[in-house]
Amino acid sequence: PEVYRLEPHLDWPHRIFSILIYFSSTNSTTGGEYITYKTINGTPTAQDYISTKPNLLLSHLSCFPSSWHGVTPFKGPGMRKLIQIQIS
Repeated sequence: PEVYRLEPHLDWPHRIFSILIYFSSTNSTTGGEYITYKTINGTPTAQDYISTKPNLLLSHLSCFPSSWHGVTPFKGPGMRKLIQIQIS
């Protein structure tokens, strides 16, 4: 069963950037990959799928209207473990 998913979205407009530090691994089998999107004709389209691993740090500027991102459905096993730091 699916445990977690995050549809394509933008962060709050007052957020400047976000930092994610991962403590668990994900891949196309487990799901839970971080996805970046580009906007084509106003529709977010998946661009990059990033599998996570322990000690991986991802950061993105949240203040741009092009900063679409999301997470593929996570099926496990285990949990997605991360720290999220948001600067507003």
